[in-house]
Amino acid sequence: MRIGMSCCGEGWGHVARMVAFAQLLRKKHDLFLFAPVEVHAFIKKHVPDLPLYTVPSLVLEKKNDKILWLPAIKLAIKNILQHPTENKRLKRLASMLELEAVISDYEPYLPHAARDLDIPILQINHPGIVVNYFNLSPDAIAANLVAPQMMGPFDDRIFISFYDGHCGPIIRKELLNYPIKKGKKLILSLKPSYREIVLNILNKLKIDNFELYPDPNKNYAKDLAECAAVITSAGHQSISECIVLGKPIFVIPQRGQYEQRLNAQMLRLSGRGDYSTLANLEKELPHFLDELELYPKKPLTDQVLFRTEDGTENALNFIESFLSKSAIRYWRAYSQEPKNYPLAEGF
Repeated sequence: MRIGMSCCGEGWGHVARMVAFAQLLRKKHDLFLFAPVEVHAFIKKHVPDLPLYTVPSLVLEKKNDKILWLPAIKLAIKNILQHPTENKRLKRLASMLELEAVISDYEPYLPHAARDLDIPILQINHPGIVVNYFNLSPDAIAANLVAPQMMGPFDDRIFISFYDGHCGPIIRKELLNYPIKKGKKLILSLKPSYREIVLNILNKLKIDNFELYPDPNKNYAKDLAECAAVITSAGHQSISECIVLGKPIFVIPQRGQYEQRLNAQMLRLSGRGDYSTLANLEKELPHFLDELELYPKKPLTDQVLFRTEDGTENALNFIESFLSKSAIRYWRAYSQEPKNYPLAEGF
């Protein structure tokens, strides 16, 4: 089939999932990738020969560990105003490429164009899982309002998550190329706003055995396989990679971002890591480092389904089943015999 795959540019989890799926789906399908310019370099590095097109950027402005909501509102207004123009452009492009299905990871523009063209849409992401965890905190209310808009229209939806997901985490194949060892180094994958604070704490603890990321000149996959633990933000992909590889992880959730706060809370409940706000970091980070030998701990609840294995195969079964049904729908719509796309098991 001819498939359009799109992702948003906020964080690296979305594009990492899209690339992981593209590397596998390209064996059977013709793929056309759509993404904001912020992640084009990552895509071109991992799947350089696949066609790549641009969708509008929806990246939020942040200061230290806090989302700046006024610029976020201005960005939302800007995107609402440019939606008709972008919708028309993407409909022309989807028609020209003869797309038969769309797979979106938290990216609304291509799905809206596909819906207007009656192209089947599969939404596969993690952040949308917040709709299953509603509460009355302001950031939770905001997240539950934003998530449906970011997902856009869909015919079917899969939540990828280490907690209560339809499928477990999706792990990039390059992270599985190295033997897992229990080393002594820490990995610090930190935004500039966090970096100095964490480094000052480690300096007080007289800890200097670490690798600092992001760094394009280092081998993250190898260092992750051999590290003692990871300190980073609370993005789902980073947490998931550590859980699947058995690496304790300490995360710092972004203030005002309910999905990251939920990820951090679920990480603690899973027994695979811990978290802290920046305000409590000087107290909580040393406590985590003192207890590294105790991980993985027993989960603190049995009310949540934790998935600690790579969910790629299961997710592919979902995707192929969706595409099989989409192929039948597509060819019926054009009064032709459906192609013989075998239905996958497990949908």
